[in-house]
Amino acid sequence: MRKFQFVQSILILLIIAVLAGCGSTDPVTPGIQDVTGRSGTINNQDRMLWGYYRIEIDPLTERITSVPLRNLMYAVNVNRFLNKNPTNIEFEFHSIEPASGYIDVDLDVTVHHPIAVEDKFTGYDVRGLFIGDGSGVMESNPDLRYSIINIDQHLMNPDGYTRWYNKQEFPIEGLFGYTPGLFGTLALEGTATLNGYKYFADGLGADEDVLLFLESNEGVFTAGSANTRRYQIRFPIPDPGLKFDYAVIADWSGGQPDDHPSHADEAVGARIAYDSIPYYTPTTSGGDLSFMLQLFSFGNEYTPSNVLCETSVATGTQTFDLTMQEPWDVGDNYMAWHFEFPADEVTSVSGNEIVVAVEYDSFTYGNPFGVPNDTDGDPLAAYFRFSVPVFDGIPPNYPPVINDGVIGPEEVEPDGFAGYFVLAVDPENDDLDYWWTITDTYDDSIVFEDAGDGPGSLLLFWDEVPGISGHVYEVDCEVTDNVNDPVMADTLTVTVL
Repeated sequence: MRKFQFVQSILILLIIAVLAGCGSTDPVTPGIQDVTGRSGTINNQDRMLWGYYRIEIDPLTERITSVPLRNLMYAVNVNRFLNKNPTNIEFEFHSIEPASGYIDVDLDVTVHHPIAVEDKFTGYDVRGLFIGDGSGVMESNPDLRYSIINIDQHLMNPDGYTRWYNKQEFPIEGLFGYTPGLFGTLALEGTATLNGYKYFADGLGADEDVLLFLESNEGVFTAGSANTRRYQIRFPIPDPGLKFDYAVIADWSGGQPDDHPSHADEAVGARIAYDSIPYYTPTTSGGDLSFMLQLFSFGNEYTPSNVLCETSVATGTQTFDLTMQEPWDVGDNYMAWHFEFPADEVTSVSGNEIVVAVEYDSFTYGNPFGVPNDTDGDPLAAYFRFSVPVFDGIPPNYPPVINDGVIGPEEVEPDGFAGYFVLAVDPENDDLDYWWTITDTYDDSIVFEDAGDGPGSLLLFWDEVPGISGHVYEVDCEVTDNVNDPVMADTLTVTVL
């Protein structure tokens, strides 16, 4: 790929093209030449910041001290370092595609570790934030704003979202506040307080699935290394246009051996798997949204406190207290929980999403040095957004599934007590009704009928049937969801002694 020394020139040309149309006869779709394969970097041999990294950080003066930080974990906005050494950020454009009302940009971002070789400066859970505007607002906390596609600058393939170092709530510029990135555009309002990020780590490919990587790898960014990730960005035009900024954040506790590793306190990746989705027609809608949420964090060091879900298919905020339930599944680097709630506001088949906030009540957005910010002491949280599929039409309803036949004793005394059971589930979680019958095979007569004593259970004394010594009986159970035809469990044969 051909490389250009000044990526700013490319961005300026793009902005001019958007505003002026570049002579295009179409005022909506400006005439922008294809720059597929181009990249941008700036060469500057100023290595001053390598010295900074060799000692500890005083965020108030942005000077360095020799005092080690022991047992302190915090996220560091490394833009303050990267901006002093701009060779540490490179861009490679894959495509710039104008369309009606927006421009899609596909590019690789390569971040070089700002320190050449010293292992004690290894970073963990490094994330490159795409910072723009936020028209979406979380109902549970109006301070939390996120981008809406085709309205705001929008990262279309984020690995997650974070509140760290947004422009609105971290006003003190420096290591613990918003620091404009060298390659960002300065004329940025930056109203989003939740910004999408890509995860950077040694061994993670530019377009590799970060969740598959995190399942069996530690997110390490070693000193002297460089890592690349793919960004797919949509810029609405003419407003807000090609305006963006970025921050690179890394977790690092100090230069002592005991300070490593130092991973993020919150989850850095998430996967969702739906097992029940809502439906929609012009005249009716409904159903449940049911899913497994898998949260990735190296070593599962901290368990989330709460999960908050806000979605276009349900009213309000659905809040789940994780301190009151065990995870459904636990791996080396992930925990998974199951959630379900009614979909009571489905208005469309397409364009639906869910925003998930994963809170950690034991942590905030503070830092060890007391540098203030405007997060108001809110708990630390990880944020993720997922599309929500909706069934077009009224979904089919399936009959109950019986996992086994009637279970219980096969020999009983004439006046003996016995319990009989059937294990059944309904695919749509419909309520099930049961009907028990006992047939005397001597003359094929039904001698007992009852609804049972609870879901799938029948408790009785055989002298109530009555059970006749020497006779053989068939115990049957019929299960229905009151939608489909009843399902009959396999018969159990019982001999009265």
